[in-house]
Amino acid sequence: MPLLAVVLLLFASSALRFRGIFLDPSFWGEDGTFFFRESVEVGPYAILLPVYGTYLTIPRLVAFLVSFFPTYWAPFSYALAAGLLSSLGLSLFSRAGYRWLVPDDRLRVLMCWLFSLVPGTYECYFALTPGIYTVFCGLFLLLLERDEHGRWQMGLGRALLVSFLWFSLGLGLVLAPLDSSALLRPVEEAKRAGIPTVIFDSALADPTQAVSYVSTDNGKGGRLAAKRMGDVLKGRGTVLMLRYQEGSAATEEREKGFLDELKASYPAITVTSSDQYAGATRDTAKRTSENLLNRYADRVDGIFTPNESSTAGMLLALQDIGKAGKIAFVGFDYSSAFIAPLERGELAGFVVQNPVNMGYLSVRTIVDHLQGRSVPPQVDTGVMMVTLDNLKAPDVAAVIHPPGAESQ
Repeated sequence: MPLLAVVLLLFASSALRFRGIFLDPSFWGEDGTFFFRESVEVGPYAILLPVYGTYLTIPRLVAFLVSFFPTYWAPFSYALAAGLLSSLGLSLFSRAGYRWLVPDDRLRVLMCWLFSLVPGTYECYFALTPGIYTVFCGLFLLLLERDEHGRWQMGLGRALLVSFLWFSLGLGLVLAPLDSSALLRPVEEAKRAGIPTVIFDSALADPTQAVSYVSTDNGKGGRLAAKRMGDVLKGRGTVLMLRYQEGSAATEEREKGFLDELKASYPAITVTSSDQYAGATRDTAKRTSENLLNRYADRVDGIFTPNESSTAGMLLALQDIGKAGKIAFVGFDYSSAFIAPLERGELAGFVVQNPVNMGYLSVRTIVDHLQGRSVPPQVDTGVMMVTLDNLKAPDVAAVIHPPGAESQ
């Protein structure tokens, strides 16, 4: 389907859902207080005025052009322009350059359309101020597009367009890669286009491409798990480690930290299996755990898993065969479903990160960088071991039940 047709499809379907925006138009927040008022009072020079320290060039240009029309039409025109820009940003994914991600052309069009129907979308879709986020989606898609030979596209014209969009949005990228290599090239292209990136949670294969890496000290988390295992087993026994997934830098660091600490501090503990992968979901982790337990359940004293889904899958598998609580089990990451097993002794403990602090520090780091302040190349967000002994401690409660956040 041609790009224009997809843009019109997304715009028409969203406009029909929120007809009131056009039947009884009104300004959305800053659209009136900043863009409209200043375009009238200042004229074309308003294009150069920052909003909260950011040069929102595209909304400013729309406001300047609309200022030539009667004031009555301004709210309607803002909504129309924002809706078309939002539709264009999302529709880019329908282009052939994204077949390397989703080969089926019709499926990509469907994905564009479904994304435009996400509840709450109208708040971004038909207003200039929040609409910058859908334009940002288009900017990110431009970095991911490939040509028919599978090569990344970043000619002079595209580089200028990306640079202009970045200048208009005043934004950087904050990414948590699922794979340490898959997003490396887009981040490199973003860097060449002048767009800074902060990586959080899991590292890139080449950390120099990002301005900072905000994460748990995953190696330390793995070492904490090994120390807990060593204490529970009193320094001797046989353990197995179920890995998470190849390419996940964060869990690979945890796994390495666990094995290194056992080797250095607990030489009488033998690792009987450490080369199996749980996969990305609790279900795949449970199946892999069942296979491992069929072989080793009667021969291991302890088990370590490096993330939430692998911990949940292994726990279910142990419960199914009646071994929960009989094998020392140390997990990683928090889930509310882990509290009861911890209290029953089915979990000897689990390592927790501080995801709220990680998110906060990631955003603060990119903002500091964009505002010209120096930022460290790596930011540690904290990690701790949770056991039955410290479960009620205030510092643990602050992490697993952060103020203002719902329990998982």
